[in-house]
Amino acid sequence: MSLFNTVAIILFIAMVITYINHRFIKLHTTIATMAAALIVSIIISLLNHIGLHEYHHEVREFVAHIDFHKLVMNFMLGLLLFAGSLTIDLTQLKQQRLEIGVLAFVSTIASAFIIATVLYYLLQLFGVPMGYAYCLLFGSLISPTDPIAVLAIFKQVGAPKNLETAVSAEALFNDGVGVVLFITAYHVAFGGGHVHAGDVIWLFCREAIGGLIYGIVFGYILCVLLRPLRDMKLEIMFSIIMVIAAYALAQSIEISGPLAMVAAGIFVANFRRHETLLPLSRHYMENIWEMIDEILNTVLFLLLGFEILVVNYDWTKIIVSLCVIALTLLVRYLVVALPMTALRPWRQKIPYAISILSWGGLRGGLAVALALALPAGEIRSWILALTYAVVVFSILVQGTTIKPLVRLSRR
Repeated sequence: MSLFNTVAIILFIAMVITYINHRFIKLHTTIATMAAALIVSIIISLLNHIGLHEYHHEVREFVAHIDFHKLVMNFMLGLLLFAGSLTIDLTQLKQQRLEIGVLAFVSTIASAFIIATVLYYLLQLFGVPMGYAYCLLFGSLISPTDPIAVLAIFKQVGAPKNLETAVSAEALFNDGVGVVLFITAYHVAFGGGHVHAGDVIWLFCREAIGGLIYGIVFGYILCVLLRPLRDMKLEIMFSIIMVIAAYALAQSIEISGPLAMVAAGIFVANFRRHETLLPLSRHYMENIWEMIDEILNTVLFLLLGFEILVVNYDWTKIIVSLCVIALTLLVRYLVVALPMTALRPWRQKIPYAISILSWGGLRGGLAVALALALPAGEIRSWILALTYAVVVFSILVQGTTIKPLVRLSRR
């Protein structure tokens, strides 16, 4: 099947699901899209078990033909993170910088190591020989939160601005931190030899600090180049192309593209925004980037639902997956509750903040994309199965039950 036909089929399916959901079901688009794709995938798998193998084979080949990892990591992620960071208010970010910084950096790293350690001993109980470095790979990809669905819910129910900023900023930054941590763990696990602590520290600093500096510089350059244009269509087109090019360049020079796009988006959204763009241009640019965000997320969650066809489960993996779901929820609560409680004298008071940040810490497409980047083999099979289980529970259960908690924050 050609690339054009593949894209056309994906977009058509996404459009049909979005239309039906908008007219009749009224779930958030990304949740509905993933649920529908997941249901279709399960039906196809059941048909395979009763002897109708041709449907399962054709759809599975179609899904396998799509390089989910490259699609997300090399294209979607940069645009999604830049679009998401355009909504961050720098004033609110400064007011909450302490808790956001701790949650995005310290809590994410702590979560990765705690999950890796518990998973290592859990797998030993089930007779699964997986080294600690591989467990750390799983911990690093599953610890970052993906608030794409829950942020839209926050807007629908009118969540307080400071709560929305805390959730979105933490998730945007910890996505970048998670990717950097994953790359570091990947070098340790598959480095092909002894890796020195200094090498690991240098790799982490180069990716993280280099990405943030690169993003700020790129954001400044983009603002300077946009200021004299004074042409709405040209400004929008220029911003999209520049973001794609800057993200590709960041990857090629081996610094964190995700952190760079987050820093760039926040800079562009807040640095002399009234001078950089005309009011009408600013309005249309925000709408265009919001539309890009919606389209990419719909496609991303549609593909995420179909990915179950390439994930292999047996009863041992199912049992361990259930344990890991509970583990990630517990660890998420601990790494949120402990620092938020310790920082209480210095942070803004947000009702039910710990509960909302814990339960609203969704996992999404980034985790699956990172799992799919691992070399083929039994390790990849296990990590992908565990990752997919956590992501499905996160989106379908946590994503659909977060509304009552958000409403409580308004009281």
